Amino acid sequence: MAKNNFVTGKVESSNINKVRYDKQRKLLRVFFHNGSVYDYKEVSEEEFDALCKAESVGKHFNSEIKNNKEFNKIK
Repeated sequence: MAKNNFVTGKVESSNINKVRYDKQRKLLRVFFHNGSVYDYKEVSEEEFDALCKAESVGKHFNSEIKNNKEFNKIK
């Protein structure tokens, strides 16, 4: 079983509670305020950094990640 090597990114968003990133697996885990958790695959470290630094995290997530990356619903 693969070890999780997640780092937590600080974000302020009305929709997203927190984000975690596993650099080795290029996996972005997004925790939403409604309790849902999703993993997004093949997310680069640069994409994770851009998300964390975005002026609007929700808008950036929707335009750059949500509709462009394969995902799995975790919870």
